Amino acid sequence: MIFPKFNKLSFLISLVISVFSVITPVSFIFFFLEPDLFWLIGLSLVGFLLILFFSYTLLSYHINNYLRKRVRELYNSIFTSTTSTSILKTNQDIDLLMRNLKKLNSDKNLQIEDLKNQENFRKEFIGNIAHELKTPLFTIQGFILTLLDGGVTDQKIIKKYLKKTLNGVDRLTYIVND
Repeated sequence: MIFPKFNKLSFLISLVISVFSVITPVSFIFFFLEPDLFWLIGLSLVGFLLILFFSYTLLSYHINNYLRKRVRELYNSIFTSTTSTSILKTNQDIDLLMRNLKKLNSDKNLQIEDLKNQENFRKEFIGNIAHELKTPLFTIQGFILTLLDGGVTDQKIIKKYLKKTLNGVDRLTYIVND
């Protein structure tokens, strides 16, 4: 089955031919000669199957041969039209395409490497900024928590802690402005 779609078409055409080939004489015999009904049905069935088989075989053979010839002609016309110069030109085109693809590949690899470097720089930069911001924040937080917990009652020490807290805030302001 080289062309299954056309084999289905052959079968459908054969089926139609078989049905009409059997119905026409059977209806003639049935209406005019009035034979035994079982004999007529059996003979009709055998005739139908024989006509179906032969018409399907003939149609599928002829359709497949016709399509094979057309495909072969098309293949031969394509194959013979390619000359050595066109093959040479095709090879040159393929070489040019390969060079361009290799260059594009190396360019993309360089871009990927550059993006990886930028990502590493970004991660390191954010890590450094986070560290620089955390140090004064923890200092401020520690002093304020100590004052809130009432751990210090001496006014001089409270003033000293508030100055250190102010220094931490100034340091944060300096980091943010920088």
